[in-house]
Amino acid sequence: MFFSFSGNAQFLGLTSEIHATSEFGTTYRIYAEFGSATDECVAVYSVGTLENNPVTLELGVTTSFYQWQEEGLFNGGSPNLASEIWDILPEYFPDITHDSWFTIGSETSQDETITAIGMSGAFTEFNNGNGFILGEGAVGGSWYITPGSNPLAHAGDDGMVLLGQFTAADDTGGNPGHVTCNWNIQWRDAVGYSQFVVGATHSTSDIPGCTESDACNYNLSATTDDGSCLYTDALGECGGPCEADIDADGICDDVDDCVGLLDTCGVCNGPGQIYDCGCTDIPDGDCDCEGGQPETGYDCNGDCLSDFNDNGICDIIELIELNDAISSGALCGEGTVWNDSFGLCLPLDLCPSDIDEDGLTGVTDLMELLAAFGAACETSNDANSMEWTCGDPINYHDYDYATVQIGGQCWFAENLRNEHYANGDLIPGELNDGEWSSTTNGAQAIYANDASNLTDYGRLYNWYAVDDSRGLCPSGWHVPTDGEFMTLEMELGMSEAEANVEGWRGTDQGTQMKSSASDSPSWNGTNTSGFSGLAGGIRDIYGDFFNEGYYGYFWSASASGTSAWNRLLNGGGTEVVRNNNDQRFGVSVRCVRD
Repeated sequence: MFFSFSGNAQFLGLTSEIHATSEFGTTYRIYAEFGSATDECVAVYSVGTLENNPVTLELGVTTSFYQWQEEGLFNGGSPNLASEIWDILPEYFPDITHDSWFTIGSETSQDETITAIGMSGAFTEFNNGNGFILGEGAVGGSWYITPGSNPLAHAGDDGMVLLGQFTAADDTGGNPGHVTCNWNIQWRDAVGYSQFVVGATHSTSDIPGCTESDACNYNLSATTDDGSCLYTDALGECGGPCEADIDADGICDDVDDCVGLLDTCGVCNGPGQIYDCGCTDIPDGDCDCEGGQPETGYDCNGDCLSDFNDNGICDIIELIELNDAISSGALCGEGTVWNDSFGLCLPLDLCPSDIDEDGLTGVTDLMELLAAFGAACETSNDANSMEWTCGDPINYHDYDYATVQIGGQCWFAENLRNEHYANGDLIPGELNDGEWSSTTNGAQAIYANDASNLTDYGRLYNWYAVDDSRGLCPSGWHVPTDGEFMTLEMELGMSEAEANVEGWRGTDQGTQMKSSASDSPSWNGTNTSGFSGLAGGIRDIYGDFFNEGYYGYFWSASASGTSAWNRLLNGGGTEVVRNNNDQRFGVSVRCVRD
């Protein structure tokens, strides 16, 4: 009686693998593949012409089967069933490992016995190296096991049950021979119901799998690509979803709470205890970490807060002296005030609007002001008549950029901020996260889309804008290459060997390139180079902004595959990082003179 049963049990088909190649040809192993580890293969069979539901079983080969033979063993013939092969034979007769045979799970006599019935004629053809058709006679034939007798007949975790090994000789052109199957399978599911599959076909010339050699699930045996190829992600997981792990901490950046390092103050990518009060600066309005206050009218350094008339005397002193003089009746002459420090009356400019100095602010003063209205003030330094040298500002798109000479190179001393290419075309900006992630055209953004960040940090550009033929930098300038960054770093004391390494490099070159605490805007470097690097942060491939105030990133014009080389300055480190990022990242840009 034939049964069928629905559930997790399922016969998935016949499959094969290349087990070995040798002087005898290509050795294939044929498997029955099941959907459940508990499925059990019982028999491979045919039904004769005088039986109910006759069906044939076919085994074919495009060349011939290799059959191992040794005089005195197996009556001078070859073992047809794997369970007939003594497990010690390969030690003395290594070629037997390429023999062709049938089985259901077992591979040697140490395993459970495989039985054959009605196959004598088929075995004769098989031992002569030929294929055969079984079941054309009155009764059929089969190789089989007793149900429940052979653990190897169960599919197991990989879902496979071995049904045979066949070595096909190469053809006359040296090409591999191939094996074809048209078999009928009897198998049992987990509850013991027998199921029958008629006409399961397979050819070793059509082995599906991943054929891409750089894929992490590359199948050497596959002959046709089935679209299953997977690739190692940023965390080293085959087929994993992670696109980036910039800080190499084993946590994907899109779920990492801190892309970088926690400093001693618990701040992600923070500079550590570099401030006057350790983890914080002196609070605004205080003179020290204990909350000390300056004297009225003075700053914390003891300097005057104001000297309105630029006479070198603090206004607070003048006011106090004037009040004392007025209250004591010792007021100096008109327009003067007594000063104890100098022992004399000092003049006060009590009426700056009296242009004609007649003691009154009148129509004449107004007429003189209107007569001079709109006239250019004279200057002794005509910038247009002076020859430009590095260190002078350079005007580009109506903004004056500071410049600095470092060795033989002239650099912008601040980040690029223009929203137009050199030819005047607009660089797209204000992209939402989805637009930023998907675009392959040039784009720019202000950190966190907050216009107040433009003043200190300029704009962040993706690398498509850097690579655009219309140019980001003014005429005579360009975005520096990876090699030009190395030249800068070596000028600051980095060795050539270190400069060519990827990752953290050098000693204090990062400190030399970062703005100092006395600069405006400031950072925690020494800025002895004049590069004035700032922690402008980054916009990642998902459109998110992070690391402003902690990391400064700078694109180079050099691609690295689908990424591009850049430099990184860290608020918590003294070195310079050389790495490559996805070209969709938004990063600061500097220009260097041609």
